[in-house]
Amino acid sequence: MAMRKCTGMIASFTSVLALCASESAVWAQGGQVPSQSPSRGCNLPEPFPCPVARIMELTVEPSTINPDESAHITWGTENPTNITLSPGIGRVQARGTVRVSPSATTTYTLRTEGGPDGKAVTRSVTLFVRGTQPVAVTETSEPRPIPRMPDGKPDLQGVWFGGPFGLNAQNTAEMPARPVPKPGLEQSLRRVTDPQEVGAGCGVRSVPIYFGPAYNFQIVQTPATVVQLVERMHLYRIFQIGAEHSEDVMTGEKLSMLGDSVATWDGDTLVVDTRGLDPRTAVGADEGAFTGGFKHSPRLHLVERIRRIDYDTLEIASTLEDPEFFAGPWRLVMSHELRPEFSRVAEYMCEQNSDFYKSLLEGLPPIPPVGDLPPLPQPPRPGPDSK
Repeated sequence: MAMRKCTGMIASFTSVLALCASESAVWAQGGQVPSQSPSRGCNLPEPFPCPVARIMELTVEPSTINPDESAHITWGTENPTNITLSPGIGRVQARGTVRVSPSATTTYTLRTEGGPDGKAVTRSVTLFVRGTQPVAVTETSEPRPIPRMPDGKPDLQGVWFGGPFGLNAQNTAEMPARPVPKPGLEQSLRRVTDPQEVGAGCGVRSVPIYFGPAYNFQIVQTPATVVQLVERMHLYRIFQIGAEHSEDVMTGEKLSMLGDSVATWDGDTLVVDTRGLDPRTAVGADEGAFTGGFKHSPRLHLVERIRRIDYDTLEIASTLEDPEFFAGPWRLVMSHELRPEFSRVAEYMCEQNSDFYKSLLEGLPPIPPVGDLPPLPQPPRPGPDSK
């Protein structure tokens, strides 16, 4: 089976290794990665311990300046969560340098969650401005307004956090969060997970895309086009505003792993309509991609409603339907946190390399070669007495 090598935008190399190991260890046992509890303070599932956040460095050079001069604050942390530098800076990366020009003596505080016993860790440094008194630091609690583009549409741009382990999708009164196969197709549609699979390989496995807890995605927006750049495997999707699907997409003759997407605006919500999805992907999979789930037909239809519900949160509500294989539509809603400390998604490398996880497979039977995908099951045919 193809192996997957994880690299991407995450706070520390230790967390990367723990995250990849946690995925691999559970998949290798044919199990399901548990959904992440918000109270744990990190993206790793049980039983893996959360790495403890530490502030390794916080300096300001020079430490004393004249009015109208500048200084540089430099910091370094390990395993941070929601790290901020205040006043006036906001979210920052795990390590970095920023230039500041305060008008008066100011104390800057670096704060990160996830310290010992789950408590926050802080460290402060003071920049002295000659001839001034220290300023009182006041952080406003007023919510920031949703930014808008020159054409008046909500600005969806930025780097957004992919999400936690698991979809945590809940059924609603309107429709379920998971697909329900038509009677008689429950077993034939079910995707069988190889108990010795330890990675997703370098391919697309699910509809909708599973971003993953270690990876982010970025949105770039113009009046005519919205582009979604996915850090994991450098996937990208292009939404042309006001475009229509071609005839071969509508008939199911033209298929692709990410499908064909067109978009329209419904007030402040971007509505993305996707068809032509290749049946080699799965729907209703556990953790969005890696285990379980069902096969789908070429008639699968995905509609995503993307809206910025506040300055820091992007909501994507996905409704799917496949009239050939499933009893009705299903819907899941995911929220994604803005990552203002990043200006773009990071480089990602994926290697089909069986040696990378060799140490994780010691004692397990040999991994079988990848075979051809089984044929899609046929939908039930009406009998001669049906009307």
